[in-house]
Amino acid sequence: MILRRPITAATLYLLCALCPPVVAGSLASFTVVERLPHHGNGFTQGLELHDNVLFESSGLYGKSWIARSRFPAPVKTEVTRRRLPRQLFAEGLTVLNDKLYLLSWRSERGLIFDADSLDPAGEFQYAGEGWGLTNNGNQLIMSDGSGTLRFIDPASFETIRELIVHFRGEPVNRLNELEYYQGHIVANHWGADHLLVIDENSGEIRKIVQLQSLYPATERGKAADVMNGIAYDAGSDTWLITGKRWPWIYRLTIDLTMPSDPPTDTSKPIK
Repeated sequence: MILRRPITAATLYLLCALCPPVVAGSLASFTVVERLPHHGNGFTQGLELHDNVLFESSGLYGKSWIARSRFPAPVKTEVTRRRLPRQLFAEGLTVLNDKLYLLSWRSERGLIFDADSLDPAGEFQYAGEGWGLTNNGNQLIMSDGSGTLRFIDPASFETIRELIVHFRGEPVNRLNELEYYQGHIVANHWGADHLLVIDENSGEIRKIVQLQSLYPATERGKAADVMNGIAYDAGSDTWLITGKRWPWIYRLTIDLTMPSDPPTDTSKPIK
């Protein structure tokens, strides 16, 4: 994993060259509904809207925190904010059964908090790096920067199965921040301004949402980094998108009508 730092134009060029090839029918159209103020000082790693409360995690060693805020009030009107130990680099988060689950980057250590108070409620372990986290209502779904997603039992924290992500038969890695949506996992493709919509059962990328025009790199200040942060608002059927040190959260409508061709199952059960 490359350390989370601003990406140069040369690096962006190389990353774009590694993006999945676009196939007719795979692109999802979107419309910007509104632009909401974002505090802009967070190295956003995870974003999730749950019961009209917006949860966010911010990374970097010695500067990591988690926060919950009223929504749609500006994020700076936080209800609760908790800083993490200096040795932890906060990563993705998700809320399941009134608990907030948070990954750390290279510590192989996950933290659990009460979703209402953000009081500590336990820990769990996993092998390798922690990047993005979401859930399907029953299981935690985790990315580690590779092209494989893990489905984890939230009680035992054992990996139930692994899902290899691919696009038209080609593997796709650098899966980062995650959000669950109607049998699909929407993933931020780290280093590129697009979202990948992945079939939960087969691992096939069914849609690509290209968002380069949302907040172009040429318009970002020196502090602003890559796009990172996906939250689905079921109440309005819209999506909240932001990035590391972005001054805005964008609310979008996205057409996720799926192609009719059946996906191929590439899931791998854990023995």
